[in-house]
Amino acid sequence: MIEELFLPEPAPRDVKYTVISVDDHVVEPPHVFEGRLPASLQARAPRIIETSRGHHVWEFEGQRSTQVGKKRRR
Repeated sequence: MIEELFLPEPAPRDVKYTVISVDDHVVEPPHVFEGRLPASLQARAPRIIETSRGHHVWEFEGQRSTQVGKKRRR
């Protein structure tokens, strides 16, 4: 049975410490800059484009970079 694959849930306990992870990685949604910059800067905003090979990459001021949170295929 599937239930046999998992350990039982632990009993709830009082929270002693608040844990804040400082090693998480953020992957911004493709529309994060849309409508958030003045109109005079909107055309220069970072944006996601699709390359000729079908990959989605960030483009900003003529530079392209991959999403940090995604693994690259080799």
